[in-house]
Amino acid sequence: MFCYQCEQTYRSDAGAGCAGAKGMCGKDATTADLQDILLYVCEGVGQYLHRARQLGATDIDADRFILFAFFTTLTNVNFNAVKFVELIQRASQIRNRAKALYEDAARAAGKTPERLSGPAAFAPADNMAGLLAQASEAAVRKDAAILGEDAVGARALILYGLKGVCAYAHHARVLGEERDAIYATVEHALDMLAREERDVATLLDEALALGRANFLAMEALDAANTGTFGAPTPTSVRVTPIKGKAILVLYAWRNAAGAFLSQAQGLSASRRQLRRRLAGAAEGIRGLPRPDRHDLQLPDRAAAALSRTHLHGGTCRLGGRAPHRR
Repeated sequence: MFCYQCEQTYRSDAGAGCAGAKGMCGKDATTADLQDILLYVCEGVGQYLHRARQLGATDIDADRFILFAFFTTLTNVNFNAVKFVELIQRASQIRNRAKALYEDAARAAGKTPERLSGPAAFAPADNMAGLLAQASEAAVRKDAAILGEDAVGARALILYGLKGVCAYAHHARVLGEERDAIYATVEHALDMLAREERDVATLLDEALALGRANFLAMEALDAANTGTFGAPTPTSVRVTPIKGKAILVLYAWRNAAGAFLSQAQGLSASRRQLRRRLAGAAEGIRGLPRPDRHDLQLPDRAAAALSRTHLHGGTCRLGGRAPHRR
């Protein structure tokens, strides 16, 4: 493995980078290598999507997958090696679909489709052992002796910039905001990485373009947040603990939590009833599609559990003696 994408990166007089059995963040070499392969296959997806877009053909589901795939490789997001084997296979299938999209669009325009190489032609193995044997083909510092250190560094700047753009854009998409210009920029950057550009000035221009796309991603994320939850304002909150139960809501599930709270508003119940109803609703939330899906809605099980809640006065007890008002 070799990784130097985050602030935890090992540094010494010889340089920066985590290499060996495990990185400073805890990511093992197997996971790191599989993440590199996933992104390499995504470069192939980008090669085809970029050319298809120039011919007026797009695949938004493929674009959304790229956002999610890059997001999963950020530090501490997902260190499950088996999951990355699955994602690589899925990326390969999406790349085949993107290839067909491009070739059909080219023929419809009276053009002969290009025969692409590199990530577009890479054939990932169908098992972990085979994939790990291919890891050198997708390594961050691949061909450093040929491209030169400056070009490799600029390419890494684009790669890690893509991770940031995709992470913000993915979270915005989960909350219902998307920007086609972001998808176009991501596709272009992936195509540039795939063709192993070595001109540093060209690579830096691409990095700046990603920076502009990141502003769009932040704009979309802000619109998603304020459009759903309103503009944030300073609010006084209690910081002392109390006995009782709580539901921990992850960032990506905030819209589901909003739907949950909207349906629960104005309801109260006895302690036993509330526990039973919340357990049913929580089970429904656990059944939500994962963040790589676009249709985040409160499941019927959760809605039904809340709708069966019986009103029982104006207060309910969650633990201890103190009543908690709705």
